[in-house]
Amino acid sequence: MKGNLTMNLCLLAHCLSVPTSTPPLTHPELFIPLGDVEELLEQLAAEQFEFCLPGSESPASRKTCSFTFDDGYANNLHFLPLAEKFQLPFVLFLSSINIAEQLPFLWDIESLTRSQWRFWEEDYRSAYRSVDAGAKEKLLQDENHRPLTLAEMQTLSENCWAHFGLHTHSHQPLVGRFLAQAALEITENSRFLAKYPRVLNRDLALPCGFYTHWTAKYLLKNLVDRVYTVDGGATRPGSPFIHRVTLVNPTIGGDLRSQISNSFSRGVKLRRKMVNLRYSLPLLSRF
Repeated sequence: MKGNLTMNLCLLAHCLSVPTSTPPLTHPELFIPLGDVEELLEQLAAEQFEFCLPGSESPASRKTCSFTFDDGYANNLHFLPLAEKFQLPFVLFLSSINIAEQLPFLWDIESLTRSQWRFWEEDYRSAYRSVDAGAKEKLLQDENHRPLTLAEMQTLSENCWAHFGLHTHSHQPLVGRFLAQAALEITENSRFLAKYPRVLNRDLALPCGFYTHWTAKYLLKNLVDRVYTVDGGATRPGSPFIHRVTLVNPTIGGDLRSQISNSFSRGVKLRRKMVNLRYSLPLLSRF
C-alpha cells in the first residue's frame, strides 16, 4: 500500500457483489466485492479520513472522503450496512428511465446483443424504444444487472445515509449534438427524484463522464451547480467540479487502495483526457 493520502477524495462505484452473487453476464469490471469495499473504508478510517457528502470538503488540513454510485443498479443496496457501520453518507446518481420503466441499462443490453456499440454516439432514448426483448428479460431476472425498483427506492429513501443525485433521465452523454437535450434530460430526471427526501437536485454526475469545456460551461451556467467527473485525483474545496476516482473490480484494476493512489498519476489523468477527446470530438461538429 502506498503512503498516506492527504487530500479530499470522492469515490465512484457502479456495482457491488456479495459472496452469494453469481458471475455477471457482462461488464465484470464494474463489480466490486463488498468485502473489498469494507476493507478500503477501514483503511481510510485508520488514516483518519472523515466520511462526508461530496461538497463538504474543507480547505483546512483535514482529510475527507465521500462515496458515490452511478446509474442505479439494485445491487447498490448491499452498501447500506457499510454506510451504517462507518456513518458514511453516500449519493446514488440515478438514471430515472431505468427505474421508472424497469429497463435494464443500455450498455448491458447492447453487450449481450452486439459485438460493437458506439455508445458515445447513440441516441439513448431512441435505442431504449427498440431494445432486444430477450436480452431485456434476461437482465431483469438477474440480480447483478437489474435496476432498482420503486419499492427499493423507497427503502433507500428511508435510510438517513442515502442521498440521490442527477444522472440524466436516459443516461445520454451530454456532448456535441446531444447537449441540446440537456435541459429535458435533467428536468425529467429531477422530476422523478422530487418525491424523495435528501436529493442533491443541483448536482449532476456526467453520463459516461464525458464533457468538454463548452459542456461544463453550459451546464453550470444554466442547469446545475456542480458536475461530477470521472477524472480521478482529488476534489478541490469550493470547486463546481467534483473529480471522482472510479473503482473497478480488483481482479482487473488491482486493490482498491492502489487504484486511488494511481488515479493521481499524470499518466492516468492524461489517458482520461484522451478518452474524453476521442469520444467527444467526433460529435462537436454536429451540434
